[in-house]
Amino acid sequence: MNTVGVVTARSRVAQGADVAQRTKARRKKNWNTSVGEHGFTVRLFETHPGSRIYRSVWIPGRDGAPGREDKKSLGHSDRDLAVKQAYELIAHLRSAGDGVPQGEITLGALRARYVASRAHARKKERTRAEDERKLERVVAFLGPTRRVVSLDEEAVLDYVDARRGGDPSLLHVRPRAADAPPDNDRTVEADLVALHTMVRWGCVTKNAKGVTLLASDPLKGIAFPRELNPRGPVLNEDDLQTLLGVADTIHPLLRPALIVADGTGRRLSAWRQLRWRDIDFTREQYGAIHWPGETDKGGLAMWRPISARVRDALLGLRPVKPEPDGPVFPAPRSPAEPVAKRQLHTWLKKAYQTARLVPDPGGMWHPVRRKWVSERKGYPLTDIAAAGGWKDERSLKSYMKEDPDTVRKVVLEPTHRLRRGE
Repeated sequence: MNTVGVVTARSRVAQGADVAQRTKARRKKNWNTSVGEHGFTVRLFETHPGSRIYRSVWIPGRDGAPGREDKKSLGHSDRDLAVKQAYELIAHLRSAGDGVPQGEITLGALRARYVASRAHARKKERTRAEDERKLERVVAFLGPTRRVVSLDEEAVLDYVDARRGGDPSLLHVRPRAADAPPDNDRTVEADLVALHTMVRWGCVTKNAKGVTLLASDPLKGIAFPRELNPRGPVLNEDDLQTLLGVADTIHPLLRPALIVADGTGRRLSAWRQLRWRDIDFTREQYGAIHWPGETDKGGLAMWRPISARVRDALLGLRPVKPEPDGPVFPAPRSPAEPVAKRQLHTWLKKAYQTARLVPDPGGMWHPVRRKWVSERKGYPLTDIAAAGGWKDERSLKSYMKEDPDTVRKVVLEPTHRLRRGE
């Protein structure tokens, strides 16, 4: 028997079977299907048999612009799941229209409407940017094609756990070391407050048919995490005097900056951008400052009196012939522009180091604002808020901190004694 011939014959048979299998695989068609109806169609397809599934949808152009195909991988090969996701995408596309029924609008569509709204545009540029980042992060996590009415406590808790745990999939979140502490509850709360603000806006905003986008607030009554021990450092008078004693060795602007900040109680962004046109030394007893709405976080514009100490500090900065548009605190290298916030932080940090003081964690200039309001306890909250630039008493209370002397008086010096019959 010819053994070589038998082996060769068997090899040919095996090769033929292999060729047949490859030919059969080639003839097998890639899976593809379309879901939806005219105007809202999603095509699902494989690039080759058994590959990950892709979805394709046509996005029509606006204002005469040409449309475009939006194609992306779903990241899996589960056909049933792909069909489900296609229907969710169709619901999202429908909700972007002006006539979306109540309860059908998705988080992605609501976010797009809210970001383009006048209510959002009225915010300060920095606040708008921060809120947009927060909304982008929360909506991406919860799912842009998720219906807003489906939000519940479980969804909130899922996000809280992800944010505290440093989920790497969260947008605009820096990677955290394994031994780093979790994000504090105030940070998590800020994200959820931005989401809730958007949802409440949807409850009062109407579509083209005159119906509000949302019939009710699905987040109403759900508790967000609250920071039980928020950091709120307060500068004391002794440390302020020490800083003033070394300020001139750091930069000539630092001493008057500390005096103005301590004497007005205003935010850093407000007083550092003052112009000479905003100051009138003939008003009130010692002069007054017009705080422009453009540089105020809450957009409040008002005239407020100043103290003699603040007046003297400002007069020491005033040029012989000041330009009305000239900054009170000019940048060292660009005198026509206000000094940068980062520069002021650097100067104050150097003053702390020179004075051999250790600032409390949680702020550099903001503790001066907390000092101002805490030193004015006993006045009506309405008047303190009006003098310091707070919108209302509620926002003011978070700045007013307890101090040992006042706590001691509360314990040892009651305002009156209750008598029988009172």
